[in-house]
Amino acid sequence: AYYGVVLFSAVMQLISIAALAMAAVGGARRAMRRPTGEGLRVQEEVAVVVPCYLPNEEPIIKGTIQHILDAVAHIDLMTVYLVYNTPREMSAETELKQMAKDVERPGRRLVVQRVEGSKSKAENLNFILPEVTAPYVAIYDADHHPDPESLAMAVWTLKDSGSDCVQGSTYIRQGFPLGRWLICAEFFVNYFVVLPAMQVVAGTGFFGGANGIWRTTSLQQLRFDEEALTEDIDCFARAITQHSLRFQFLPECCSGELLPAGLRAWWKQRLRWAMGWDQVTLKHAAAFWGSHLTLRRRLGLSYIFFCRWLT
Repeated sequence: AYYGVVLFSAVMQLISIAALAMAAVGGARRAMRRPTGEGLRVQEEVAVVVPCYLPNEEPIIKGTIQHILDAVAHIDLMTVYLVYNTPREMSAETELKQMAKDVERPGRRLVVQRVEGSKSKAENLNFILPEVTAPYVAIYDADHHPDPESLAMAVWTLKDSGSDCVQGSTYIRQGFPLGRWLICAEFFVNYFVVLPAMQVVAGTGFFGGANGIWRTTSLQQLRFDEEALTEDIDCFARAITQHSLRFQFLPECCSGELLPAGLRAWWKQRLRWAMGWDQVTLKHAAAFWGSHLTLRRRLGLSYIFFCRWLT
């Protein structure tokens, strides 16, 4: 039994090293093909959806919207949908509507939409996505500031790869220095090492929510589960098993977010993520093998959802 465990560990290490090498080669080839600067220009309209819970995110939402309107580069036509819920009337609503009227940059438009009766991010997304007419749509959380070229880079990758969704990476752009450095290091290893290698082994990336860029027609085939703890992972599982959609990681498509407000907020976030992954795994496990997927995709989903318990 001891030698069996040692052999299994050695084999897994070899697979991981080979997958990482293949991911690095694939990333280098992609970077060599991809244009830079004005070569990334997107002439088609791109929609950006920012779901928001206004009471909690009121202090940051205007800065996020202004950043997206002003800093995102190489997109000729962009409509930003700020879709929010709030349990009470707030003065910020009037300010946001005025902000929509004051957009001056050509090719930029801001739509501010309150979702009556909504109590979740999933409900906000489900309300607005059927209204999107642009061929590509990006989803950012209320604290996300995407890097200037990241959105154009993601749209180029969607066209180049034929994928339905490209999932970018995140980093901590602001917060307590020690916490910011530690989580940035964790995110770097996950997004630039672990997940690309996992994609090689599993044959697919996955949708992680914020900084996910979609073909609109693909995303409109789905609805977010309003009861799921991690509605993004649940959406990914159904997209694969029911619609055979294709996902790809693009770590160089970066977006900065804020550090959780404190240790307790960080713990609640990570606990929700862990419980949400378990919830999706138990809910959709049977569909991984019961759906009309290739053997590699079935094995890949099992690897993504079950092997994480061993790592």
